[in-house]
Amino acid sequence: MTSSKATGCAATGASSGPARQVSLWSLSVLLAALPLAVQAENDALRDPILVPGAAWAFDGFRVNVPAEPGWYSLAKDAQYGDLAKDLPNGVKLAAIVEARKLDAPLVGEQELLDFLRREQASVPDPATMKLIDYTAQPFAPKGMLCSRFAVKFDDRRTQFPAPGLLLVRGMACGRPDQPDVVVTLSYARRGPVEDVTPEAQKAADSFIDSLRFLPSNPAVISQAGLAVRSTTPQDAVALLTPAAEDGDTEAALFLGNLYLYGHGAAHDFPAARKWLELAAKDGRAEAMYNLGAMYDKGLGMPRDVPQAIKWFTLAADQRDAPAQLNIALFYLNGDGVPKDIGSAEQWLKRAAGNGSKRAQGILTQGKYKEQQ
Repeated sequence: MTSSKATGCAATGASSGPARQVSLWSLSVLLAALPLAVQAENDALRDPILVPGAAWAFDGFRVNVPAEPGWYSLAKDAQYGDLAKDLPNGVKLAAIVEARKLDAPLVGEQELLDFLRREQASVPDPATMKLIDYTAQPFAPKGMLCSRFAVKFDDRRTQFPAPGLLLVRGMACGRPDQPDVVVTLSYARRGPVEDVTPEAQKAADSFIDSLRFLPSNPAVISQAGLAVRSTTPQDAVALLTPAAEDGDTEAALFLGNLYLYGHGAAHDFPAARKWLELAAKDGRAEAMYNLGAMYDKGLGMPRDVPQAIKWFTLAADQRDAPAQLNIALFYLNGDGVPKDIGSAEQWLKRAAGNGSKRAQGILTQGKYKEQQ
């Protein structure tokens, strides 16, 4: 099976390409997300989250996804995450992560409060929704510009079987290293009555409070990239090591890949694993994938399929198509696990839904069904 996601330094980080321009999370985004939660079980957008509470990396920050079972994702990229969960009695949950690059930095807490009120308290459809309550409270953790907010709406939209309440709690913070970027986490509950339990409140707060901005030094990453392509690629290691030791996960991922692929440094699989595990701890799916590949191929260690599946699953939860494909192939071939064509097909569909042409080809040919 193919276990190499990329060669060279192609997996050095999600922020190396142009950022997707998205709007700051707003009521309209949440209202678009909640109806998706009622789509059919075979909706290709739905990827179950198999490791609740795990760290997920975005561009410059990380978040811990909700720690309760039953959540699934609808979208994930370097700036945006859309998660949902269905509860009994028609209750729907949504957890949204979004970063937006603004036209100009927000200056001062009042400007942030005014901006959030415009975004959060607006009602896109006054005929079917009514704002009941809105509050926002600024705070400054470690000098950052942040605000918590809470919104309550009477929700009578026709796509739901009965009128209900939409309750939203969230937090927005300016990104410390890029003052024109705002990161927002929001947790919403839509149901027939307002019966939020202390456990549900704790779950919401745990998700909202999990936002962590990560140390980064784009100049070092850029210089290391130039060094790798120069006649002295070993200079990249000298540039990256101090940054990685200071907790820069982008540098740790880059450095781990250099040792893994032996470019700019001699092959050193223990060193590769050390730095990739550091990046994986902060939710980097690329690092999780490459750790899975190392265990799959037995690089610097005996081959260990359960460990490979563990790391591939962590990456697959973030909608990493090559990781999803590899899990499918384990089950399809009975490689280290019992052969399970049904599970293989599920993983192939997830991988194809996230852009894997190889998975789509296997599904289209359908030859795997002959193995049942």
